[in-house]
Amino acid sequence: MHGKCLHIGCSSGNVIKNIILPKLPNDATLI
Repeated sequence: MHGKCLHIGCSSGNVIKNIILPKLPNDATLI
């Protein structure tokens, strides 16, 4: 998997930081 992750939501970002980011490769970009 490669590319960019675009977070669209109203949460504080904890779900993205704690659950989704660890599953992405090191070269993924969070926008």
